[in-house]
Amino acid sequence: MKCPKCQSKTASFQPPEPSPLPTSFADDRFEIKEPLGEGARKKVYLAYDKVLDREVAIALIKTEGLDEAARARMIREYQKNLVACEWGRVR
Repeated sequence: MKCPKCQSKTASFQPPEPSPLPTSFADDRFEIKEPLGEGARKKVYLAYDKVLDREVAIALIKTEGLDEAARARMIREYQKNLVACEWGRVR
């Protein structure tokens, strides 16, 4: 069997277990319905927004394999972008 990342032959390689599908988050505002797709950095889900009463797409950033510095950087970027979106017509 070959490792999909480096293509080296290894008998002990096991594909990672799929992560469980989240059911809800953001204080139960969003209810996850189904996965829509996955890329290198994000997983995208179809969700129902209980506040806006409509279906939305939610992209969750993958954090597997990130070190503490990368996680801290992602949190800073998230906080900066969140503040930028806090405007009357942006939800």
